[in-house]
Amino acid sequence: MNEITVPAEGLLDKLLPFPREWLHSAPEKVEQALNDLSIEDQARCFLMYSGLERQKLLLLSHNAFGLAQILPDEEIYHTVKEIGPVDAYPLLSVLSPPQVQFFFDMEWWGGDKFLPERAWQWFEWMDHANDQHILDWFETEEFEQKIVFLQAFIKVYKRDDATDQYEGVGEAPPWTPDGVYDLFFINDDSSGLFKRIFIELYNSNAQLFRALMEGVLWYPITPTVEKAYQWRLSRTADRGLPDFEEAFSVYSKLDVLSLSENPPAPEDFEPEAGRQTLAPTFPLFEADPASFLGQCLARLKDIKRFDALCWELVMLANKVIVADQLDFGSLEARRDTLKKVLGYINIGLELGAGGDLQLGEKILNRTWMQSLFQVGYAGVMQLKWDVETLLRDHGPLVKQVPGPVVQEHLAAMIDRFPRIGVHRMPQAVLEGLEGEEDGDIDTPEIHWRHLESMADLQRLRYLQGQVLFRVRFVNMVLGLSIQDIEAMAERSRFPTTLQELDAVCLTVTALAHYAMFGQVACESLSEEAASSFLQVIFLPSPVPGDPRALNEDILEPFRARLEEMPLAWTDADREEMDRLMKEVEETLYQQFGGLNATLPIEWHFTRGLCII
Repeated sequence: MNEITVPAEGLLDKLLPFPREWLHSAPEKVEQALNDLSIEDQARCFLMYSGLERQKLLLLSHNAFGLAQILPDEEIYHTVKEIGPVDAYPLLSVLSPPQVQFFFDMEWWGGDKFLPERAWQWFEWMDHANDQHILDWFETEEFEQKIVFLQAFIKVYKRDDATDQYEGVGEAPPWTPDGVYDLFFINDDSSGLFKRIFIELYNSNAQLFRALMEGVLWYPITPTVEKAYQWRLSRTADRGLPDFEEAFSVYSKLDVLSLSENPPAPEDFEPEAGRQTLAPTFPLFEADPASFLGQCLARLKDIKRFDALCWELVMLANKVIVADQLDFGSLEARRDTLKKVLGYINIGLELGAGGDLQLGEKILNRTWMQSLFQVGYAGVMQLKWDVETLLRDHGPLVKQVPGPVVQEHLAAMIDRFPRIGVHRMPQAVLEGLEGEEDGDIDTPEIHWRHLESMADLQRLRYLQGQVLFRVRFVNMVLGLSIQDIEAMAERSRFPTTLQELDAVCLTVTALAHYAMFGQVACESLSEEAASSFLQVIFLPSPVPGDPRALNEDILEPFRARLEEMPLAWTDADREEMDRLMKEVEETLYQQFGGLNATLPIEWHFTRGLCII
């Protein structure tokens, strides 16, 4: 089989030694074809599927345990999270003791806090999948971790001549497997499983059982938890799971000229001595093949570098989860983190290669993924800091003049990690469920996501420039401060909210004042003056029923007059002025184009003019 496992459209089907649909339509043929392959090629087939299909393929293998051992632990863990632990019992049943421990390390801790409820849940799931897992865990796990777990669920007393009184155990009678240690179960639901395990453990290794009971009796809780956490860190540090302080260093800024070279080889990521696994592929299923990174990945010819790159992505995503203090057990958090990691790497790669795919391929071959991530992070954070400077320098006007939608985008740009808003249709529309009870269901929703490309950065830079221009324009050209705008809102009957007095509304009002009085000023109009303005700004239509044109003899002198104001106009300013005037014209058409200004107007149904 070809060893390249890039998840690109159409490629997976070509690499499989049997038609993909056979897994559902002809599993007996898949079974035969699969078991004619080496265990390594069986594992590669496994990685070409996802979710429950992977488990179905696993069940067709005659060496399911061997197949599981050659798969990366991170890939198995991700698959179980996709399927759900209860539905993944066949996959959980073939794990080795180190793989079981990997699951516990991922799930039992929230930062440096032990999570007893989640620990018990996974303890039960592993026992249901294969009852040998728990006995093996007691035999192989670090002693302090076992004590931390047991202290959360049992109380132990030792029979001696000193006392036969037990405190804080309620009325339940003690239970003992050996006549020496009396056990009380904090949760009755756990007693059945513990009794079976302790009996089996006592019969197979009485010395270990007694050591555990003594540990539960005498080990102080806090130091034991700290020691267990350190053991956990020592196991997981090489998987990108260091402590918070070390992990947070991933958010160091890196200049594009400082990209580090000499990236690792895939063997540098072997989970334990003597065990070799394939590289995980799930990170790339989140990558967009059309992105710059996706196109560069498709050009990679070095299989070993490709495998190492997959490992780097997993380790980097794990480190970011630690730094962001997210829940490792949340599949949504892991996917969101992976998208952020891939997005920042894509931005860093675009910056480093300048959009050149050939150079992008070379950079991928010689550069650490964390370095590319840090370059992309620096670019994203520079945007955030520039927007924060804009807010600091211009204060309340920045929140007033852009309008409510742009304000949402500005707020997302100064979030801890800036996000970009993407319009998409509501799910009800996509599923064909819209109806009268849904109201305005066809209105696109804004989906906020991490930045993924230089195009995202450029779009937000454009928005930043637009806001800066409109703040300067309102302040220096229209001569308004935030206090002036608030006073206008107080004097005006329409619009009814301060929020509606954005740059477009203020400019339309200034245009009306210019058309009626020949001066550039932004003051609220009387209803009579507003009606007169609408009569002169729209030209009569030569054909009844056709849209009326705007009066360019008013618009052009108004714009020329504005550009005479002391704004230190640049080419970029004039481009922004073009956009603002276009929005002014669109507002006039949409709000007033169909009105007959010679008749009374219900101004509360319109937007764009300040009416006293």
